[in-house]
Order: sequence, then structure tokens, then C-alpha cells
Amino acid sequence: MLPLVRVLLVACCVGWIISSTAAAQVTPVGQDWVTQRPQEGGFRLLAPPNWQRRTPRGPNVRILVAPPAGAGLGFANCNVVVRRVDGVPRSEIRQLERALSSGVLSDADWRDILGGIMTGMQVSERRSARVSNLPAQMAITSGSYENLNVRIWMSMINVVLIDRGRMFHAACGAGDGNPQGAMRAFEFWRPTLMAILGTWVIENY
Repeated sequence: MLPLVRVLLVACCVGWIISSTAAAQVTPVGQDWVTQRPQEGGFRLLAPPNWQRRTPRGPNVRILVAPPAGAGLGFANCNVVVRRVDGVPRSEIRQLERALSSGVLSDADWRDILGGIMTGMQVSERRSARVSNLPAQMAITSGSYENLNVRIWMSMINVVLIDRGRMFHAACGAGDGNPQGAMRAFEFWRPTLMAILGTWVIENY
């Protein structure tokens, strides 16, 4: 339904994790949380004081933050991808803006957006949202990713929006080397991941 979204977002690095459909708890944001504002990112977010900036693994990944190894179950991280939509016909941009603001993207739309990243992707939650008062879409997805010598299972909170010719995709999640461990890791990290996403601000002023 939304081929433009796939073109803009499918190049995202693998984010991480989410599979539960239970009501989400949110970790309180402490005064010691650190502001992360990447150069030329056009946004900021807060992260726990022990979370560290890591080297982004994709040309459009503006930030990648993660807890230190051994800090909790499995692994977790948050990343934000920003892509310019210069050169895309204005009619297609309007179509995308209407899709983001007029309702909730379908499971098929989310599979179109992220289906090339994760194997066996499932959508467990999806809804409309707002970030910095901008219309956005949010979904929780799960699946696996395999390379030559490793396979990981993951769940991921995805939030997408468009602002002033830029497509933003925030992905926060957790995972492990097996499906059961990935689910436990997500349940452990989900309150913190939701708290981080709740501090995400688009600096459009």
C-alpha cells in the first residue's frame, strides 16, 4: 500500500525487540538521564546514564544507544534513522502524510516497511501516535535475523513520522539467541525502551 515508506525505511539497520501485547509499563525518567542530540539529526532523546553511544551501522542511522554488556537480560538498543525525501514527488509525500495521520497502518503495511529486515515478522500491536505533536505510527514487531554465524530473535518498538522533508524511524527493542530468551529480554527492557521513546523530540523550531 505504501511503497514510498518501504523505499525510505527498509535500509534501516536492524533495530531490536518486542513481542508482548500486555499493557506497557514505563520506567520513570530520572534527572540523571542524559540528553542525546546527534549532529544534524534534527531530534533529541534522553537515555539512562549507563547507556552508551555506539557506532551507527548504517548511512542514515543518526544515533545508536545501548546499555553496557551484562546490564540486563539479552541485549537491547535504540536507534533512529533519518532519511531525506528530496526529489520524491510532492503527491507521494502527501499520500504518505495522509497515511500517517488518517488512521492506523495495517499489518500488511508494517510488513511492507520492515519485512525485508526480519524473517517471520509478526505484528503484535499497532496504533496511531504523536511525537512533538506530529502525526506518527507505532507498531511492535518480532522476528529473527540471521547472518553467516549467528541467528538472533528480536522484538522491536517502531515509530515512524515525516517532518519537513525528512522521514524519521525510531526503533527500540531487545532480543536474544532464542525465541524464549528474546521474549524474556523484551519484557525486562520494555519499560525502559518505552521511556526512552517517550523523551524523543523532533527539533522543528
